[in-house]
Amino acid sequence: MSRKCSLAILAWAVAVLPACATARWPYLHELEGTQKFMARQAQGDSVQVTYLGAAGYVIRRGEDAIMFAPSFTNPGIWALLTRPIQTDGRKVDACMKKAGVQAGDVSWLMVGHSHYDHLMDVPYVWQSYTPRARILGSQTTRHILASFKEIPEDHVRPIEESEVAKDGQMGKWIPDKKESPSVRVLAIKSDHAAHVLGIHLISRGKYTEARKEQPRSGLSDWKEGETYAYLVDFLNPDGSIDFRIHFQDAASSAEWGRLPEEVKREYPRVDLSIACTGGYEQARGYPETILSQTRPRHVILGHWEHFLGNDCAVDEQELLITLGRGGLRKFTHQVMSTVQDAEMILPMPLATMYIPNP
Repeated sequence: MSRKCSLAILAWAVAVLPACATARWPYLHELEGTQKFMARQAQGDSVQVTYLGAAGYVIRRGEDAIMFAPSFTNPGIWALLTRPIQTDGRKVDACMKKAGVQAGDVSWLMVGHSHYDHLMDVPYVWQSYTPRARILGSQTTRHILASFKEIPEDHVRPIEESEVAKDGQMGKWIPDKKESPSVRVLAIKSDHAAHVLGIHLISRGKYTEARKEQPRSGLSDWKEGETYAYLVDFLNPDGSIDFRIHFQDAASSAEWGRLPEEVKREYPRVDLSIACTGGYEQARGYPETILSQTRPRHVILGHWEHFLGNDCAVDEQELLITLGRGGLRKFTHQVMSTVQDAEMILPMPLATMYIPNP
């Protein structure tokens, strides 16, 4: 590990550990005005969205369901720095039960990048809850999952370079396996913002061949790999677009994640944008640039709660805020000032929302 990275981790620990030890990390209930952004329910013709915490979601439109990779285990800072980490199956089961979400018919389980807080719980979730799903992710995701023998190779769908939309140029839609596809996905080349002081504390590397052993270190083994944003279309029987989602599980600077003109011409506004709040202050032009392109009708703010040691079973008022009071308030202001006619939702973990169809 380089001296620069070691100093950054030390600075991060100095900032984080005293706050954790004295329970003075900012809490959700200390952020004035947050309540108006809580998840609310609506009835009628709508798309159901359950927030699983971090960047995890189950999204259902009629008989179609997709999942974005959840993270429930959330090891604390000491565990992350001092010992191997692994999925806590009991915690995953408790969180899924509390969420009350049905996931057995999920067709896609999508992974935006391969850090432990996005990929580590995926093998257990897939085996226990979504065994029919294909796991969609990068080549690095594929190589890491090769070490989990319980996942058959044909249930992992790696994204090829030729399929990726990048620099505003079109890629290739990836449809589900139905004879008449009802869900299609476009991977868009994106990036992961730094963690602190412009430095990435978790490995930025990639894997180019299958791992033989399961990852152990949260900082070095769960490599980021290629990072993608996803455009997901729920389709009508005639192939037209019924509902469009833009998803990011990592904040990215302005030059990343641009939508191809072709998709904007086909469907000018995204129905739902799922934004990543964590790390946004390290990403130039985020979220304004991507929101200006997608022009969403609804925005869900995810990855806002601190994932170091948070537990889905605790009382909601005890949730720690990863951005602090000012950071979360500033992010919500940037969203509202960029897309003034959009509805913004800050969901509690395990909350279910109903987003009206256009």
